[in-house]
Amino acid sequence: MRVDIYSVGLSERSIPSELLCLCPRLEVLKANDVFAKDVAERGPSICQRLRKLTICFRFQDSEQDLHQLLYERLSTLIRLECLIIEYPIADRSGCSEGLMIRLDCGLGHLASLQQLTNFSIVTTYNNRFCQPGREEVVWMVKNWRKLRRIAGRFSDDNVSVFESHGIAVE
Repeated sequence: MRVDIYSVGLSERSIPSELLCLCPRLEVLKANDVFAKDVAERGPSICQRLRKLTICFRFQDSEQDLHQLLYERLSTLIRLECLIIEYPIADRSGCSEGLMIRLDCGLGHLASLQQLTNFSIVTTYNNRFCQPGREEVVWMVKNWRKLRRIAGRFSDDNVSVFESHGIAVE
């Protein structure tokens, strides 16, 4: 089963979290503008067949503590082969930050994603959290042994770490 949700309005904002929690046969999900609080307040994901996830989490200023819980929720998707994290465009709603790609924010929970071959960080503006540091890059290489392709903004040093492990950087 494949589901694409491109524009989620306020009245529909819980649809992606409901899909993650209620659709055990879901294999592909593309969801923009998923409010972090909606996913965090739901129970654990049961869509264990999910192979590809493209998601844009949105946080309001008071919700920065939800990162750990979101990473815990994502860690249950053990069949995930492709994870694409998109970042929201800044707007007037106070939701301009996305999921931080940092170990101190919970990235380490994703060590369970042993099938992950593709990881992308997609952003339309220069967000410092979109650029994993050296510690995160070394962790990715060590923990995601099947990783073959990564996309995002990386320093030249971090690109060389990926490439030295046979991981294509886009």
